[in-house]
Amino acid sequence: MDSNSRSGVWQDNQTNSRGKTLDETLTSRDLHIMNEKSERTTFQSRRGSSNIDLTVINNRMVKKFHDWEISEDESCSDHNVVKFKLVQETIHLTQHNHYGLR
Repeated sequence: MDSNSRSGVWQDNQTNSRGKTLDETLTSRDLHIMNEKSERTTFQSRRGSSNIDLTVINNRMVKKFHDWEISEDESCSDHNVVKFKLVQETIHLTQHNHYGLR
């Protein structure tokens, strides 16, 4: 999400009123901000850099979410590429053989 808001909650170096409001809104809806601390920022322009881009997930995705990072890949934008993995859980089915009369 390009939030255009700033908060220490998502690893920005400052918090503004939009950031406070967005954090309260996401928290009230049981959504999680998955941004991690990084030397890089999600947004860079001539005017400065910040972490205004957020990766937001719900409770069901938390265990599947891994390896969030701000990529060094060229993005052709003032927003940097964010990478992460969603791991598909495998279900191990137990096979039962039932013998006899039913």
